[in-house]
Order: sequence, then structure tokens, then C-alpha cells
Amino acid sequence: MAVIHVVVPLCGVLQVALGLCVPGTFHITIDSVVSYFLFRLSFTQVIFNWIIFQWVFPQWSIWFILIALSMILGRLLVRTVVYVIDRYNQRGGPWAPLDSKDVALVTGGSRGLGMYIVQRLHARGVGKIIVLDIAAPKEVSFPSSVELHICDVAQEQELKLKLSSILATNKVSILVNNAGVDHRSSLLDMHEDELVRVFNINMFAQIWALRSVIRAHLHHNAKSVTGGEPRRLFVVSVSSILGTLAPRNLTVYSASKAAVIQLHEGLSQELKDHVDSLRFLLATPGQLDTGMFGDISPSNSFLAPVVKADELASQIVSRIEKGHAGVISMPLYASLLPMVKCMPTIIQDFCRWFSDMDNKIKQD
Repeated sequence: MAVIHVVVPLCGVLQVALGLCVPGTFHITIDSVVSYFLFRLSFTQVIFNWIIFQWVFPQWSIWFILIALSMILGRLLVRTVVYVIDRYNQRGGPWAPLDSKDVALVTGGSRGLGMYIVQRLHARGVGKIIVLDIAAPKEVSFPSSVELHICDVAQEQELKLKLSSILATNKVSILVNNAGVDHRSSLLDMHEDELVRVFNINMFAQIWALRSVIRAHLHHNAKSVTGGEPRRLFVVSVSSILGTLAPRNLTVYSASKAAVIQLHEGLSQELKDHVDSLRFLLATPGQLDTGMFGDISPSNSFLAPVVKADELASQIVSRIEKGHAGVISMPLYASLLPMVKCMPTIIQDFCRWFSDMDNKIKQD
């Protein structure tokens, strides 16, 4: 009996410990802990563990009852909130699944997050994927459904001519503004040409693409009123959580990403009357496991884990397929950081000190 009283609790603890790990690894993060208790831990597991622990430790049964009830009620509350938010972000009616008629335009699709998005769109059956990038991918080859256009999106006229040519022969139904570049330097030490290039790629290229693609979409749908088939358009704007709280030596990069956030918010409101055929999604991820910040190690991998670009791409494409507008932030702290911006400076400075964010970026 004594052995049972030791083995059973250990098995229960081991089960929970394995559940807390990031799926497929033995690494625990705050995101995996929250995900486990709110989504992956089933009601059956909660009840089973409560029965086992009550049998082994009957003197603590009241506490196990309170914990189990708290977990069940908490999960119901969170799932209800998530359901309401999901339904709100899908307002405007149902969104047809991706198929071979869809045409996607992805900037910066030859590497990093953009390449993963291209791969996921292809896997979901998108008929044609047009990639705008300054160079072809180095380590992988695109499938036949992908059409690569070499283009420096920092050059306004070059990008506009390329967009005009593409839109003349294609009805774009998915726009992913993903192209981005960083420059690690103090604002005062940065050459003006470099400053302009960062803003052109990170922000103005998005504006140029948005204006061209959305105008073509609205023009087509306006004509469809008198004849023709209306179409849909889903727009993804990739920003960064550093657009919310800027670290030292990434002032210009963070400012350009902050502009993308405001661009998304304002344009979503300007065009909200077209929500039945036009939806917007903003991505504000934390540090990705791509080349841009691959040399930066997070100070706390539990609270601020590095985001896997392929997982973020899967989440983005899933949102596209469901017509799920709004904002997607990964990891957990990226969803909470905007609240820090509203707090007193002393709290913001504490968060900076705790994360050591201002000592991570060294000048080029």
C-alpha cells in the first residue's frame, strides 16, 4: 500500500510535467503551461487526477475538489471568451476555404517567415502564389504553383510597376505584406540612405502594395454589382512586438513596425463596411527563429521563448482560411506587452531592466 501511495502520485506528477512541455520537446515555457491548463488538459484528466489524489491523500480531498472546480470553471470562462472573440473576428459572414482559384501575393517570400507562409499556402491548395523578393531562395526550391518576381520593394517605382503588371493579369485574393529589414544603429549615427531604406521596406512598401491591391479589389467588386462575380481579399500585415516597445539601437526598425500597427488599425476602420469581402490580420510576433535576429539569445526562455516561424506561418494561414481578422501575437508576452505601454514609465523601465532588452542589440 505504501508503494501505491508513492507510485500513483509520481505518475500523476509525471503526466502533468510532460503535458506542460512544448509539444515534441522537454522544454517548458509560460506559453506551454497556459496552453496545457486552458486547452490541452481534458476534463477527463482533471476528474481522473482528482479521484486518484483524493484516494491517496483523503485528508486533502477538499483542496483537490476546490482546485478541480476552479480549473473547470476557469477553462469554461476562458473558452467562452475565446469563442466570443473568434466569432467577432469572423463577423461579416462565412469565408470560403482556400482553393485553386485563389491567388496570393507575398512580399519577402524567399526566406524566413515569408517562405513558410508560401509553403503553407501551397499546402492548403492555393492555385497561384506570387512572391516578390530581392533574391531567390538559397536552400529550397519553390513548387510549380509559385511565381517568383525579383523586385527590390524599397524602390517605389520598381515595386509599383511590378504590382501594376501583376494586377493586370491576376485577381489577388490574398496579400501578405511580410518584407522586412533591420538596421542596428543609433538614430544619430545612422546614414540617411539607410534610414530611408528601412522605412521603405518595412512600411512604405506595405502602403504601396495595400493601395494597389485594395483599389483593384474594390474596383472589381464595384463592377460586379452590374455583372460579374464578386471576390474576396484577405490582407496580412506583418509587424513586430518591437513596434510597441522599442529597444536601444533598433529605434528606426521599431518606429517602422509601429507605423505598420497604426496602418493596420486605421485602414481596418476605413474599410470596415467591406468586411464581407475584405478582412485584415496584423501579426505582431516576438523574436522569431529566423536569420534576422538569430544571433540574439533571449534573457528568459521560459517567459520569452523564441517563436518558431513555421508555427506562426501555420497560424497565419489558418486565420486566412477561416477569414479570421484581428491580431495574432506570439508568444504570450507579445499579447500582454501593449498594456505595459499604458503604464507609468517606472513600470516600463522595470520591464526593460527585467528583460535586458536594451543590452541585447549591438550596433552594426
